[in-house]
Amino acid sequence: FAKAASQGVADGQVNLALLLENGIGVAANPEEARRLFLAAAEAGQGVAQERLARLFSEGADVATRDPLEAAYWATRAERSGVKGADSLSSKLRGALTAAQISELDRRLPSAASSQP
Repeated sequence: FAKAASQGVADGQVNLALLLENGIGVAANPEEARRLFLAAAEAGQGVAQERLARLFSEGADVATRDPLEAAYWATRAERSGVKGADSLSSKLRGALTAAQISELDRRLPSAASSQP
């Protein structure tokens, strides 16, 4: 996975991030895992998008919780077709203020342009 991740292959980045996040076969490194999840998520990898949503929602392995960022990545994961992301997206969106929802809608790519 490390070779694929270093070459920018999103699936390799996710697989390595999961190992690093959980310390499976390697020393746990949550910050590197988050960096890899972010790179893969930005490339459109749905599992990475869903994982980032959970990290930002739970505040695990990130400096602070960020409900807007969590809702952003959950919505991207939902649009990528990740199973269960629709309920996560709805839950996170429901916790946002009106101003945060406006910001979220502004940041999200249009549904047509976000298809894989």
